[in-house]
Amino acid sequence: MFAVMMPAYQSNRLYAVYFILFVFIGVYCFMNMLTAVIYNQFRGYFLTSMESSLFRRRLGLRAAFTVMLRLESRHQIQAADTTVSKLLLKTVLLRISLGKSSLQYLLEKLDNNYNNRTLDLCEFQKFFDFLDHEQDIKLRPEMRHIENSVLALMQGIIAHVYFTYFGLAVAFVNVVCITAELATQYSEEALKSSNSTLATLNLLFISYYLLEQTLKVSFFGWRHFCYERRNVFDLAVTVSLVTIEIFHLVVYGFPFVGGVNPKKLSSFITLWDLVRIVNLIIILRLLRIIPQIKTMSLVVGTLLDLLHNLRPFAGVIVVAYYSFAMLGMELFGDVIKYEPDEFLDVTNASSRVQACGSYEQLGYWANNFDDFAATIVTLWDLMVVNNWHIFVKEFSSVTNKWSQLYFIAWYLVSVLICINLFTALILEAFIMKWDRSTHLGVEAMHQSSNSRRTTQDLFR
Repeated sequence: MFAVMMPAYQSNRLYAVYFILFVFIGVYCFMNMLTAVIYNQFRGYFLTSMESSLFRRRLGLRAAFTVMLRLESRHQIQAADTTVSKLLLKTVLLRISLGKSSLQYLLEKLDNNYNNRTLDLCEFQKFFDFLDHEQDIKLRPEMRHIENSVLALMQGIIAHVYFTYFGLAVAFVNVVCITAELATQYSEEALKSSNSTLATLNLLFISYYLLEQTLKVSFFGWRHFCYERRNVFDLAVTVSLVTIEIFHLVVYGFPFVGGVNPKKLSSFITLWDLVRIVNLIIILRLLRIIPQIKTMSLVVGTLLDLLHNLRPFAGVIVVAYYSFAMLGMELFGDVIKYEPDEFLDVTNASSRVQACGSYEQLGYWANNFDDFAATIVTLWDLMVVNNWHIFVKEFSSVTNKWSQLYFIAWYLVSVLICINLFTALILEAFIMKWDRSTHLGVEAMHQSSNSRRTTQDLFR
């Protein structure tokens, strides 16, 4: 756009008003309205698909309920005609193909939530809704039971949320110390030595990390410890840090205890490389703060969910790229010839002069349609609108102006449709993640209050 604007702007500055209005209306108004329309259509299709899935599910449950009613009337399990017994439902659950954890979860809900010996149609349908919350309300393994009062007190301290906050504060202080040390003492004498302040700080902080993980595994128990993924992440990072630090101590010795001179060692890794690896892993450990902040956790959760939900979108992208790649190779294959001798011969005055900012002057020779791999890269450059006009001008000059329709069609498909679909997918995933977390938070609060009331009632 600026290639068109700047010549007109140089002749008359008032022309800038036209281009500013055009960009504001075209890019910030129409394009955002197009994104909103595509998102609205995507959301409508998604809701329709979910409604159809829910209808098929309810229809299947209604059919299963009818079949079970006929079985009960045939075997005369009970006289009622509108309910099924818990015994028959439990028998059916044991015979259908369900995962072990899902089956155990449903059987527990059937025994705990339905005191009556029969279920009507409404209760039957609501019972299978527990499958939707199985992953969210997965039971936490029990913590290791300790008889000793002192050890039990230590277990309560380590399991408290403030102990986790203290570990996060220690990790944050560690990163601050690394940053301050690198900013103030960045020299070969200060850092490439086993007696440096940074090496001493790393040893102290890694010792705390090792103590923290040892206490958690010992007091929690292995199954309870591995229930949360952040604990597994912390353990993996700590094991990596301890392994590297042990290697560091074996090779270079303890700080300020007469360590070995690194210059006399011919190991495959230098002291400076070890310090850099340790610093990178320590900074990586700071990522454990993400689950403690709701907004950051939602963003990361949305990105992880996208990896599971990108298969339909990836299929659309693959089809679009493959179709346009085949067409582009047929239209523009071998139409641009790379002749470096002509451009490098400075003694030849009649050689072609390269225009500033042209395809030749920028060296875009690798961006062509000569083979499939190069075509995919070229289409990617066009999709991200990387000097789009240069490609269009060059390929239209070596073929004909009608070839511009190919690039316009690719822009419409890739940028206006596919990118906006991807934006709609991200928005929908984030909104669903936010609503789901809010709904689960309210449910957990109600369950917590109900459990407190039940406990109080027991001791009244």
